[in-house]
Amino acid sequence: MNLARVLIVLLICWSSGVWAQNEPAVVIRKTADPITLDGKLDEACWLSAESIGPWWQHFPADSLEAVAPTELYLSYDQEFLYVGFICYSSGEDFIVPSLRRDFRAGGNDNMSLMFDTYNDRTNAFLFGLNPYGVQREVLISNGGSGMGSFQTSWDQKWFSATTREGNIWMGEMAIPFASIRYTETNQTWRISGFRFDSQTNEQSTLVRNPRNQLIFNLAFSREIYFESSLPKPGSNVVIIPYLTGGLSQDFAAGETNPTRVLNGGADIKVGVGPSMNLDLTVNPDFSQVEVDRQQTNLDRFELFFPERRQFFLENADLFSSFGTNRDRPFFSRRIGISQDTSTGQNIQNPIPFGARLTGKLDPKTRVGLISMQAAPDQENGLPAYLYAVAAVQRQLFARSNISFIAVNRQATSTPDGEWRWQGADFARVIGADLNLASADNVWTGKAYYHRSFVPNSERQAFTTGGELGYKVRDWEVQWSHRWVGAGYEAPVGFVPRRDYQLLN
Repeated sequence: MNLARVLIVLLICWSSGVWAQNEPAVVIRKTADPITLDGKLDEACWLSAESIGPWWQHFPADSLEAVAPTELYLSYDQEFLYVGFICYSSGEDFIVPSLRRDFRAGGNDNMSLMFDTYNDRTNAFLFGLNPYGVQREVLISNGGSGMGSFQTSWDQKWFSATTREGNIWMGEMAIPFASIRYTETNQTWRISGFRFDSQTNEQSTLVRNPRNQLIFNLAFSREIYFESSLPKPGSNVVIIPYLTGGLSQDFAAGETNPTRVLNGGADIKVGVGPSMNLDLTVNPDFSQVEVDRQQTNLDRFELFFPERRQFFLENADLFSSFGTNRDRPFFSRRIGISQDTSTGQNIQNPIPFGARLTGKLDPKTRVGLISMQAAPDQENGLPAYLYAVAAVQRQLFARSNISFIAVNRQATSTPDGEWRWQGADFARVIGADLNLASADNVWTGKAYYHRSFVPNSERQAFTTGGELGYKVRDWEVQWSHRWVGAGYEAPVGFVPRRDYQLLN
């Protein structure tokens, strides 16, 4: 078989999938009756709705229907998407090790549902509950292809309630349409979900999902169809202001009057149409951001800490999925941090203002734009920097895409704080990524090329790599390579310096 035939076979696999899923779409009926969120499915819409199923084992086997039965119901009105479910178990000993929000599924009895609102099997919103009513919400990107696609730092306001009766626990959810992104004219979404039942040690899924695939992989989902048009999203403007103040006095230095500090700012989120989101920030305060998990560095490479600031989270995969976890051209946590040139230590770099626009231009095209201004630091001799990032992603076949990115960091002041464009002080990266995934996720692959532009750039100012994987029940084959040139510089990315110096 020649190379052309091999490529044709691979493209057929990627575009249609070796094992296509043909389960019929689920029709969601609109309700005119109010739903009281009390964790009891006694409203008329639940009593007349048809349960969505069957549910299938994912563990310990993946070829049988679930032992612990699950009933799932959906409805909606002009404001909310409603979810009702009943989970049966073998006993009353439901396991919930913690009441902390955004719990991990392992070791918890829980129900989690994923809504792919664009019907592209690439991005989804996850909402979950455990028997004691603890909520979690997650952004899933890149088709749920890895743990890096599971973003628990995302937070939204939604409503729920649960009840427990013997060996049964029930739950109701009311998810505001204003809290999620979707296309108003598209009445067809996709749904997938999973349940953990600790008493039978069973993990079950709404759609059959092989055990060699992640339980939240979006390749395994089912269509849901709304019987009438979805509500038109409103202006959906959210303003979160803050005001902080403090007093300090150095008695040892003989200060007689305290120093007063007053600070304020705001984050603004604006829904630009049904599929685009504009985030604005003025003098942002990140003191309420969830703390990083402690890590001990036992090697000579820089540690990676994920982004947790809400301003950067929605549609973050548009910018963070380029390259690999060892040579990202853009890493949003570089914004707001500078490096003390005398000590090499990271120091805070205030952000006076910034803007971020992300979303879909059409069903197959996503765009992202970031512009952030960082203030100068005269004490440490650091200039002001303007950060600008643009990304475009175009869907190919069933679950593949091609993406382009441009990153620019430009000095906009002198080190002594005088605002003036510094044309010779810049760092830029442009690149392209091709991400491949078959409809059933048996075939996966990636190829990318990124090039950097900095003053006095050295030779080999590029990074490139690729990978190809084939995964079925009995065996898995993976091939990958990565090359980082000696002259490649990405100050706004994540490229551990010692890592690529050792490679060359």
